[in-house]
Amino acid sequence: MKKFCLLMLIVFIPVCATADIVLSALLKIETGEQQGLKAALPKPENRDILKSIEDLSALRIPAVRDWVYYYATRGRSYFIASVKNSQLYRPIIEEVILYDYPDMPLVIADLPILESSYTPYAVSRAGAVGLWQFMPKTAQMLDLSINTWEDGRRSLIPSTHAALKHLNHLYRHHHSWELALAAYNCGSSRVNRAVSLYPELSYWELVETGVLPVETSLYVQKYAALSLLYRHSRLYGLPSNPEEIIEVSNFDLKKPVSITHVANTVGIPESIIYLLNPQLKMKTTPLIESGYSLLIPVNYSETFYRKEDSLYTIPFSRVKTHKVSSGEYLSKIAKKYNIPMQQLIKLNNLKKPYLLKPGNKLLIPIQ
Repeated sequence: MKKFCLLMLIVFIPVCATADIVLSALLKIETGEQQGLKAALPKPENRDILKSIEDLSALRIPAVRDWVYYYATRGRSYFIASVKNSQLYRPIIEEVILYDYPDMPLVIADLPILESSYTPYAVSRAGAVGLWQFMPKTAQMLDLSINTWEDGRRSLIPSTHAALKHLNHLYRHHHSWELALAAYNCGSSRVNRAVSLYPELSYWELVETGVLPVETSLYVQKYAALSLLYRHSRLYGLPSNPEEIIEVSNFDLKKPVSITHVANTVGIPESIIYLLNPQLKMKTTPLIESGYSLLIPVNYSETFYRKEDSLYTIPFSRVKTHKVSSGEYLSKIAKKYNIPMQQLIKLNNLKKPYLLKPGNKLLIPIQ
């Protein structure tokens, strides 16, 4: 009954109501306290924002309370969509944090809720891509591949490693999770400039000066609000656990493979392969020597291993680039390299192979 009452309060609360009304109801249910908002909360002094989210003391920050109210009411559709999207990908991210970054607070797994609504195909207006929203320059700096075959910013595991390494670096540099998160949003150089102007001020005080970009001045409190709601989502009529978790296995390939052939041979729906490997841009895995990692559902692992040798049907394992010269056409290029013309068409995804122009670059398979 308590859960139902709180849900009704959020859905039908008058527009003029304050965020404190919603949060007071949340806290009375969550903690059993009946003495109002402040009595139910620990004080946030000497706590960074990640610890404050975990112990609810972040709710003492008025800006956080305002954004909790927003995402519980007008922004509810964004929050619900993020929760649904996270059901598949969040367990994978949590596993990376727990096993490879044990000192990283697990609450950082909530950051993609704000960054991308937990959608690996998300693209910002500025061109940032993926769950963790990397720009091309940052992705290159963090060794995420962006090429013909894949966009590593959309990957699940490599992009998470990149994000966590980046966040760790920012935290060590700024000695504050609030400033590290701000730098993740707008870049470390802009935060450095703000801090150089006001070296004694905290993130919250820098926000008041107006020295940070508008988006950055709202970033930490929006993240905290979404994280708090996510961690107490059952109080809002949302599932607190994923309805269905797809356990995954990371399989290192010996050679490139055709995704369609893998799906047909192993019996994995092709859509599931792309769902778990959203970085793939082609119908094949990247044409590298060996060792490319493919995520597959763990219940297909035994079949995958048993039929592995039959998966490698692509007759080459690497490529080089050919620049088309004046007077060259596809059949002539195919003859030069002693490869079937249809293989060239398929590899280069040529819709109109007869329209080659000087300067075009073609991928040439090496046997």
